[in-house]
Amino acid sequence: MRDIIIILAGLAALVIAVWQLLVFVGYKTNGLPDMWAGVNHLYISIVCFVVAVTCVVVYFIRHPRVEEEIHVTK
Repeated sequence: MRDIIIILAGLAALVIAVWQLLVFVGYKTNGLPDMWAGVNHLYISIVCFVVAVTCVVVYFIRHPRVEEEIHVTK
């Protein structure tokens, strides 16, 4: 159950990060592109990206790659 929550939280954080980054890039003031006026969207995007990466790291730490033995009988 925790794995599903971690995956959903990571995906949600990634979607929000991309959305906020697009808002930051397309931010306009008085009809003119003004990238630095919407810098708070960039900060939100960075934080959400860090949360998404943390979720991926936690997911892979919880599932170490263990080689399973395959027994073949004749």
